[in-house]
Amino acid sequence: MLYGIDPAQRLCDTLDHVSRVHADAKLILITGDLADTGDPAAYVLLREICRTSGSPSI
Repeated sequence: MLYGIDPAQRLCDTLDHVSRVHADAKLILITGDLADTGDPAAYVLLREICRTSGSPSI
């Protein structure tokens, strides 16, 4: 949780939305602070979300 928000759930919801609305996309480019403090567990979670998202290449 970060400021009362679950960033992992928001990322999952966003990737799901992109997959549905832009089904013809060949690539999704994600930028920004994706692991906040750089904690290794955050990168593991990010990798798992991207791997299981069903989205095109991330």
